[in-house]
Amino acid sequence: MRTGITAADFLLIPMRCSQPDLDTMPKMQEIVNQGKDLNPTMTVRALLTMAPTNPVVTEIQEAKDYGQDYPDIPFLSTIVFDRKIYRDCMSNGMGVLELGNLKAKNEITNLAKEIFNA
Repeated sequence: MRTGITAADFLLIPMRCSQPDLDTMPKMQEIVNQGKDLNPTMTVRALLTMAPTNPVVTEIQEAKDYGQDYPDIPFLSTIVFDRKIYRDCMSNGMGVLELGNLKAKNEITNLAKEIFNA
């Protein structure tokens, strides 16, 4: 990963809204800072993925709040939720955009727009 960071234009760090994933942020910040010494123009973003769809669960906001302590790894505004459709894509040999689930299609479309406009 460190070697790739030296040449990357864009580093996307996917993480779940779980404490074990968030606990990797201090080490990721260290690796990102080292990479930026050699590649100062690299853009770095984190993506909350496999997020809970239950609106009562507060893990998304908790993750965003925690992430504010790591300004060198800002979260994208797009969140990819834990949807069965993503698993179905693999068994169907199709992409999310092909299977017609509007919520998942919008997530992936928004993710692509956000990455390519960053």
